[in-house]
Amino acid sequence: MRRWLLLWVMGVPVACATAPVARKPAPTSQAQSTQSAAAAPEPATSHDNEPELRAPLAPLDDPEARMADAVYAARIAQDPHDPRGYLARAMVRQRAGDVMGAARLYRMAEAVDRGFGPAWSNHGALLLEAGHVDEAVTLLMRGAAESPDHAPIFANLAAGLSMQERHEEAIAAAETAVELDEKDADLRRNHAAILYKAKRYAETERVLKRALAEFPDEAPDFLFRLSELHVATGEEDRAIDELERVSRLVPDFPLPYLRRAALLGRRNDLDATLHVLSEGLKHNPQDEELRKFFTAAMALRMQRDLEDGQARIAENARDVQAYLQVARVYQLGHDYDAAYEVLHTGVTENPDSGALWSQLGTVELFRSNEREALQAWRKAITLDRTQGTALNNCAYLLVTAKDEQLRNRDEALVLVHRALDLEPQNTSYLDTLAEVHFARGDVAEAQKTIRVALELSPDDEALQAQARRFDEALAERQKGDP
Repeated sequence: MRRWLLLWVMGVPVACATAPVARKPAPTSQAQSTQSAAAAPEPATSHDNEPELRAPLAPLDDPEARMADAVYAARIAQDPHDPRGYLARAMVRQRAGDVMGAARLYRMAEAVDRGFGPAWSNHGALLLEAGHVDEAVTLLMRGAAESPDHAPIFANLAAGLSMQERHEEAIAAAETAVELDEKDADLRRNHAAILYKAKRYAETERVLKRALAEFPDEAPDFLFRLSELHVATGEEDRAIDELERVSRLVPDFPLPYLRRAALLGRRNDLDATLHVLSEGLKHNPQDEELRKFFTAAMALRMQRDLEDGQARIAENARDVQAYLQVARVYQLGHDYDAAYEVLHTGVTENPDSGALWSQLGTVELFRSNEREALQAWRKAITLDRTQGTALNNCAYLLVTAKDEQLRNRDEALVLVHRALDLEPQNTSYLDTLAEVHFARGDVAEAQKTIRVALELSPDDEALQAQARRFDEALAERQKGDP
């Protein structure tokens, strides 16, 4: 399905090995058909081709390609009047990079059986890929006349005509291809691309929506194309919605996240941009483009928050949220000393703010100042009994502090229960409670508590690690019991 990433590339050649059954003449006027036929040389007969048949083709470097080439060469020698052998060998040659050899073999297949559509179609596709558009169109016109039931000929002809800016003829050829094989999603893609290049946007949308309904397995492709169409027509809201649907269908594919983030970034909506990029990185953690875009967006957001917060502090020294905003920017940049200076100024100007004292405690812990962290959190709790983060962090440090003189398991149990009274389903608080039970020697209760947390957040790897730790500790204890 990933072929749709070519987006709106015009005239992506359609190659095939078999001809679908259908009916319709080439979509060109009689005058055009006559002119094209006159311009094209008559294909050689099999008799005329005998010297070319006997001439050896260039050796292939790849061992597997050499083996396949030899197999099909033997098949041709066995039945030189079967065009399928030439076609198969031509495709092997083409994949191996022998374009000239592939073209010779396609010509041979055409000469052996003028009604053999795959030879005309693949030969035309080869010429289009090589940039020989005029030659390809002439050849495909001849092929459409010789094999009027072969849909890929018309699809490739549409591509070539579109490259020549002959849009009406290209659209007619693309429509013929779809009529010849209505069950081929690639032909719908081709039709939509031809219409798009001709700037027939309303028709393009109708074709894509019909394809979306008829080919549900190809929904990400057609939705992505619709999003590109709506960007071109200035309907960015619709494009964003369609890209979001693509991401839900194929979350492990980064391009829709990048496109949606770019559209949101164009609107200067950094919060939404960062949310989309974070979601993309969650499903594609190794993607470098997503990571670079996220880093750039985050740097811009941090700079804006920093400047905004500093301006607000300068205007009003009592703006608590401004101090918190600036401090968080420094924390994200791991500049904890700068964050401390901002928060220290903040609590000096706002000594009754539990939120500022709580954040100051967090920064002090990052600076490895455990005692000062505990003092700040206790101050926050005294000023504001609803400071759940301060209650939880204080409880956790009271059972894990490197300085054992700071530890107090009883106080930790009281504090974490107060935090849980505020938010009973907060998994971080439940994790702390489990740690407190473990520190108090009640491993069974620690195990029970962490299982409650895991029921609320089963995919949390940190909680899973805690559960394994408690399980192992309980197993060791039970093993040691007489």
